[in-house]
Amino acid sequence: MSCPERPEVRAKVPAPGDLLSGVTLPSLTGGAAANLRSGRGPRALVILHSGRCPECLHYVGTELVGALDQVREWGGRLAVVVPGGPGDARELARIVPAGIELLGDPEARLASGRAAVVIVDEWGEVYFASGAAGAHDLPGSLDIRDWIRFLAIQCPECEGPEGGWRTL
Repeated sequence: MSCPERPEVRAKVPAPGDLLSGVTLPSLTGGAAANLRSGRGPRALVILHSGRCPECLHYVGTELVGALDQVREWGGRLAVVVPGGPGDARELARIVPAGIELLGDPEARLASGRAAVVIVDEWGEVYFASGAAGAHDLPGSLDIRDWIRFLAIQCPECEGPEGGWRTL
C-alpha cells in the first residue's frame, strides 16, 4: 500500500542531541494546543505521513495504542502529529484513545511527509529518532516503552559527562 496525499517534505526529522523548538501544535480532538517542550515526563512523538495513510493508521492502532499503558506507567506521554488540520485526521481521531494527544501540523514544522518516531525528555532534548522508509519500519511498542523508561529514571544532575567528579 502507499500513502495517499503525502505532502512535500520540508522539515527534517530531529536527530538525537537536538532540542525541539518551542513549537505549539493545535489539538485535533478539541483539546488545548500543545507546546512540545512543556509538561512533565518524557514524550514519544509519532509523526505520520498523513492521517489517511493506511500503514500509519495500522501502526497507531496496534503499536502505539499497545504502548499507552506501559508508557503511562513510567510517567511518559504519547502524541501523534499529523500534517494538516482536523479534516486530515478524521479516521485517525476515531482510533486514537483519550490518553494519546492527536496534534495537527498545518505549517509542516515537524510533520512534513516522512513518518518518524521521536523520543524526547521533558525539556525537549531528543534522545532517539527513527525515520521510516516507504515500508513504515517504525519502532515497536516495547522499544517506545524502553526509551520512555530510560528517560524516566535518568538523574539530570548526575548523568551529564561534565564535572570534576568524573575524574575522582
